[in-house]
Amino acid sequence: MATPKKSAKKKSDAGVELVDLTPEETRSLLKPREGFEAHVEGLIGAKTKFSKELASATVDGAKIRANLAAVAKLDATIAPLKKQLEMLEETRLLLASNAWSDMLEIYRVAQAVAKKDAKVAKAIEPFVKFMSTGPKKKSG
Repeated sequence: MATPKKSAKKKSDAGVELVDLTPEETRSLLKPREGFEAHVEGLIGAKTKFSKELASATVDGAKIRANLAAVAKLDATIAPLKKQLEMLEETRLLLASNAWSDMLEIYRVAQAVAKKDAKVAKAIEPFVKFMSTGPKKKSG
């Protein structure tokens, strides 16, 4: 299989050249079967041992090994980044939740006051309208 066009390139912290594939390029890639790495050396060994019989298989065992070594480097880099992303998302959620909770407290008090004070009612009118529409449905 031909290597897909690399939309963008950048070196990773692991020293591996990163690519930014288009969605079409990503969909066109063969998805490796889980556990395939355990069989790499056996197939490379068979190609070496039976080089005459398997001559039409033009792949290079060293290239396979280099690709898998790069995968291992990336895996070691990805794990802590996934944890950091998880923490960033959870921190964002906590901060947004705190802000939302505080806004709801203001809204609750303002609603009660607005029953007797037209200026407060007018001031919170946009938020009252926002709240009356309900949560937005996610598309998809």
